[in-house]
Amino acid sequence: ECRTMIAPTAQRRHIRLLFPQDLDASVVADLPPVATKHLAQIKGACPEARDAYGHAFREGMMRSLADVLVAVTGYSGYVPATEPKVTVNARGCSFSTRTIAMTFGQALDVVSKDGEGYAPNLLGSHMQAQLLALPGGAPSTLYPPQPGHYELTDSIKVFMLADVFVVKFATHDVTSLDGRYEIKGIPVGKARLNALLPATNASVEKEIEIKAGETLEVPLELRFDAKAYAK
Repeated sequence: ECRTMIAPTAQRRHIRLLFPQDLDASVVADLPPVATKHLAQIKGACPEARDAYGHAFREGMMRSLADVLVAVTGYSGYVPATEPKVTVNARGCSFSTRTIAMTFGQALDVVSKDGEGYAPNLLGSHMQAQLLALPGGAPSTLYPPQPGHYELTDSIKVFMLADVFVVKFATHDVTSLDGRYEIKGIPVGKARLNALLPATNASVEKEIEIKAGETLEVPLELRFDAKAYAK
């Protein structure tokens, strides 16, 4: 059994509220990821795709864990999205993340960042035509029709995959390869902190209370069972 820790940079096993209404932390994995079948599907010169999809989950420096969806819910009030779009880069036959969090009403832009063209497809939505993200061109813009769980893939490079979560609130973020995330604008009061690693379905929920002028530390862990995952 592997433990995946959500922790600040300097002190493991805790999530730290840096200042009122902002949540910041990092996620660290304790054991190596398990190889997946996607590795065999990647053909040609796609080293970044092998790094992105060749294991059950991605790790960065110091065993930090990427692609964890972190959200705060259950508070009083409404926190709107601050940006109209979420941008995902496509480079080296891979997306820049394997987990995407969006607030309903936001658009999803896919941008080619190399010399390749990409044909992004949002599975679960009803696309009227195949859109292309060409090198140096405009982004391919996708519009999730309603809140829910979608999958971003590529119609040509079918091994390119990212889970897309469209929710009705804006207090969410996804960890990058450094394992860190930041959630701003959390109202003061009681709330719930949730973390999910879609690649393994490991999740955890914790009751928290946001207090003005105080720093809150919350111990959390996600468990990963390599034997169960391999079945």
